[in-house]
Amino acid sequence: MDSITQFALGASLAEAMLGKEYGKKAVLMGGVLGTLPDLDVLSIPLFSAVENFVYHRGASHAFFYQFIFSFFVAWFWIWLIKKKQRARKQGGLPAKEESSLPRLKIWLTVLLCFLTHSIIDMFTVYGTKIWLPFSDRPVTTSNMFIIDPLFSLPIVITVLLAFTLGASKRRAFVMLGLLSLYTIWSLTAVQITKNKVETALERQNLSFDKILLTPTIFNTVVWRIIVIDKDNYYEAFYSFAKPLEGDIEFKILPRNLALLDASRGAAIQGNKSEFDKLTWFSGGFYKLKKTDAGIVFIDLRFGQSEPKEFYSFAFLVSVFGTDENESLRFLDEAQIVKVNSNISFQDLKNWFKKKLF
Repeated sequence: MDSITQFALGASLAEAMLGKEYGKKAVLMGGVLGTLPDLDVLSIPLFSAVENFVYHRGASHAFFYQFIFSFFVAWFWIWLIKKKQRARKQGGLPAKEESSLPRLKIWLTVLLCFLTHSIIDMFTVYGTKIWLPFSDRPVTTSNMFIIDPLFSLPIVITVLLAFTLGASKRRAFVMLGLLSLYTIWSLTAVQITKNKVETALERQNLSFDKILLTPTIFNTVVWRIIVIDKDNYYEAFYSFAKPLEGDIEFKILPRNLALLDASRGAAIQGNKSEFDKLTWFSGGFYKLKKTDAGIVFIDLRFGQSEPKEFYSFAFLVSVFGTDENESLRFLDEAQIVKVNSNISFQDLKNWFKKKLF
């Protein structure tokens, strides 16, 4: 999820847990803790474009490491509080006794700020490696877009009110309750859409290997459907604004897997480790595209073909040789390329109107 949402969620949790004891300071600390796991972006210069794409949301987002790290962060927070209390006593000002420190609540707040960061990241199709070091497979429920105003607004409002009017545990709990209800709706929407897709596929006698559902940009009303069937994939959309508008219509599109088929043998040179990382991370939801430069790997999870083709993550993985047989050579480091077909905001606006009204 976006950093604003992560900050607001951490701040709201801290307000609910420690707002009575520490007020705005707890809100600020919670916001900082809520964004802390994303500091893994500082390692970006150390890795290739593919490695950053594949390994983001790694150890700093894993429950096991977060549990361990939470003890150190909680200890540091408690140390800061004690230091301030001692300074107040030395200055002749009133200060709470150290024995009254809510140590358990502070630790739980730290842990919740870390865990919820990973959990809402898990809501997005990108996925999160929450089970490291036991499994490196990203986990996703794919029930929210990376930026969802209806999810973010309640807690952003909560934080703004906390900083202007003062912390309120009751207000924070109410807003977090609204957040939970919206999350339940989005998870329910995934299941409803999945049932409709499976029924439509069976009714239309379409074979398939796997199905992926993702909410379209900024909402949980219009859902994108990707169905993999060997060398092809089907793309479709389902709108809760038009639930009775006939059967789901699937567009059959090629994945072009033959472009890098192993049967080409010696014609494909070089180290294919970067390509293998991409195929693994995509979970099989990818296609290939031939360009003048070479073969481009496109992750189908991030983007769509309507109203024009646009995808967020595409990599040039191999280039053509100089011989007449169009031999291919895998790049040691795949290069990020754009696949957006010059789509405009107006294009998306008009497309959404058709899906919603």
